[in-house]
Amino acid sequence: MNIEKKNGIYEFKSKLIDKNLYKPKKKNYFYWIDINRGFSIICLVLTHSGFAAHLSRLTYPNFYIFDLFHYLVIPIFIFLSGYAMAINYPQIDNYKVYLKKKLKYIVPNYLIWGFITVFFTFCWSYINNNQIGKLFNIKEILFLLINSFFLVITGVVNVIYFVFFIIQFYIIYPILLKIMNKFKKPQFFYFVSLLIIIFLIYFLERYFGIFNFTKFNFTIQFDSEHTFDVYPFCGIFFAPNSLIFLSVFILGMVCGKNKKILSTIKHNKLIIIFLLVIFSLYLFLGPCVNHLFSAPIVLVIVSFFYKMTLKSNTNINEKKNIKNNLKTNQNNLNLKIEFVKEKSKNVLWKLGINSAGIYYVHSLFAPIIQITTFFIGNLTGYLLPILVLTSIGLTILLLVLSNLLVNFIKKKVDRSRYIIGS
Repeated sequence: MNIEKKNGIYEFKSKLIDKNLYKPKKKNYFYWIDINRGFSIICLVLTHSGFAAHLSRLTYPNFYIFDLFHYLVIPIFIFLSGYAMAINYPQIDNYKVYLKKKLKYIVPNYLIWGFITVFFTFCWSYINNNQIGKLFNIKEILFLLINSFFLVITGVVNVIYFVFFIIQFYIIYPILLKIMNKFKKPQFFYFVSLLIIIFLIYFLERYFGIFNFTKFNFTIQFDSEHTFDVYPFCGIFFAPNSLIFLSVFILGMVCGKNKKILSTIKHNKLIIIFLLVIFSLYLFLGPCVNHLFSAPIVLVIVSFFYKMTLKSNTNINEKKNIKNNLKTNQNNLNLKIEFVKEKSKNVLWKLGINSAGIYYVHSLFAPIIQITTFFIGNLTGYLLPILVLTSIGLTILLLVLSNLLVNFIKKKVDRSRYIIGS
C-alpha cells in the first residue's frame, strides 16, 4: 500500500484497500462524506433500536427527542446525495447515458430490498399474531407476494421508503441543474424552491387539497378472504413528503455548487448557534411534523464533518507509533484525544463506506430488537434506564452484524453493488 503524506495527512495513492471490500475511489472522492454517512447510519440504527423512542418518554411533551433523531438521519443522506450529484455531475450532455449510470444500481437495490422488507414485515406480523400456520399456506404466500409487489412499485415501503424518492430526484436532477445554473448565486435557487414548496404544501394543500391523492387509491379483491389497497400516487415526487425531501436535496446541490457555504458555517460559531437556536425553538414549540425544518440542523452536522480526512488510515507502522507514543507519554492528554478522534473517524468512515448496504440489511435483524426488548422489559419492569442501555447495546450489535453481512456479500458476490449498493 503506497501512502503519500501531505501536511501531516496520509492519503491513498493506490485505488484499492481491499479488492473484495472496497471499490476504486472516484476522482471527486471526499472522505468526509463517508465519515458523515457513518455517523448517520449509527443514528438511523439507534432510532430503529428504540433508543430515541425510550428517551422521548423522559422528555415528552416538552422536547421531541424522537423527532430530533428521526428527522435528522434521512435528510442528511438526502443532502449528501444532492451534494454528490452537484460535484460529480456539474453538467449533463447525454441524458440517457446519465440516467443509465445513475439508476443501474439503485433501482435493483430498491426493488430487491423493498420486496424483502415488505414481505418480511408481513411474515413477522403473522408470527407476532400467532398465525404462523398461514406462512405454510401457498395461497397466503401468493397473496403476500402480490401485495408486496404493489407496495414496492408505488413506494409504500417501510424503512427504505426514501430510496424511492432518491430515484425520482435522480431522474429530474438535469432539470433542477438547468434551473440552478440560471441563478447567479445558487443559494437563491434554494430559497426560491423552498418558498414554492412551502406555498404548495401549507397553502394550496391546506385550503384546496391539491395533494389529496387518496381519491386515486383503489382496492383489489384477491379472493373471498383477502383484499389489498393500492396507492398509485403515494410516493411520486410531487407528493407532500417527496417535495419536503426535495428541498433538502436541492440544499445539498446548492452547497455542492457553492462550497463556501459549508466552509463558512464550519468556521463561524455565530452562524452555528443561530441555526441551532432556530431548530431548537421549532422542537420546543411543537413536534417535527415533517422534514422541511430539518435544514438548520443538517447544515450544522454536515459542516462539522466537512473536509474531515483520515490520518494513518492503513499505515500499520504509523498506528504502532501512535500507540507507542501513548505508552511513553501517558500524561499527554492532547495525544490521547487525538488518538481517540482518529479511531472514531476511522470507525465512522468504515461504516460510511458500507452505509448503503447496512441501511438495506439491518432490518433483517429487527426480530432481535423486538425479542430482546420484550424479555428485558419483562424482567426489569420496563425500567427506562435499562431499556435505553439495551437499545445502545442492540445498536452496536446490529451495526456489527449488518457490517459483517455486507462485507460477506461483497466478498462472495461479484456484482454486489446490484444487491447492496456499496
